[in-house]
Amino acid sequence: MRLCFIIACMVAIGVGVVHLRKRADIAKHELLGLNAEHRRLRRDADPLELELGHLMNPKAVAERAKAMNIDLNAAPVRLAGPADETPRRNGRATN
Repeated sequence: MRLCFIIACMVAIGVGVVHLRKRADIAKHELLGLNAEHRRLRRDADPLELELGHLMNPKAVAERAKAMNIDLNAAPVRLAGPADETPRRNGRATN
């Protein structure tokens, strides 16, 4: 009887090891797929980042502004908002 219990435990351990190896192989396969997808996305993003760098270059910005007849030295447009309020002391406006 004791021998049957030992054999059953060894079989259970063997089945568990096989199951863990299968799950590890599945995880490795999924990781390889994700790495391939990441490389593809980086390859697609690199030219876009390069183009963005050229567009954000101050000289290129000035050339585009000149082509659109925008005066870069003009005062910026001020939008209404909380920053435009007069400073308040004790809940009252200071005049």
